[in-house]
Amino acid sequence: MKKNVARVLSAVMYVVGAVFTVLYILLSLNNDLIIHPVVRLLILAVMCISVYAGSIVICKTFEQARHEKIMKSTFMFFFVLYIVVLLTFTMFDSFYGRHGYNRFFVWDSEMFYRYINESLNLIPFKTIFIFIKGFFDGSIRKDVAAVNLLGNLIAFSPFAFFMPLLFNKMKSLKRFTITMLIIVAAVECTQLIMLTGSFDVDDLILNVGGAVIFYKLFHIQSVKKVISAVTKLEF
Repeated sequence: MKKNVARVLSAVMYVVGAVFTVLYILLSLNNDLIIHPVVRLLILAVMCISVYAGSIVICKTFEQARHEKIMKSTFMFFFVLYIVVLLTFTMFDSFYGRHGYNRFFVWDSEMFYRYINESLNLIPFKTIFIFIKGFFDGSIRKDVAAVNLLGNLIAFSPFAFFMPLLFNKMKSLKRFTITMLIIVAAVECTQLIMLTGSFDVDDLILNVGGAVIFYKLFHIQSVKKVISAVTKLEF
């Protein structure tokens, strides 16, 4: 009887998670609405907590051998969701002036050359120094500078959590770093092709650097134990 109650409870939690997932998708697809990123993240947080709780509860109804499979599937779902959200923010989010989808279909040489002149930076640390200088001398709003610097540092940090957790080969720092270089470079090149955001070598430095920093933090022994305890998986 207890097992049936637990499965019903977990089903309810999964349904709540599904409802909030659909809500997020509908809000994202509505071009007439500009939803603040904090609101979107709150919706996603409720969804993730619901799905995670559902997985924890349903694990109690199965033998220990099934727990790893259930939790791995749960965190793989979270990883895919994170990638979708990341691509939305970097390519299509109108709140940050991303119009990748529209520009991809109206692409022309004039727009490309204007993008190259206004949004291309191949000089390492140029943009970083501009934001740091602007932060301290007041030429750039502090919140704008902080969001651009810290935002780029943490934007790809979830990879440092998901990839070693889900893929054994990513437990190597060298492989992880090379993979992150490829992923971030691919995102930057896609932004160039779609003429959205900016193609900036400093984004590459901050994105990869931030991911590596978090990788090292997550692999502190005490942190690893917490992650393993929460995820029920070996980290």
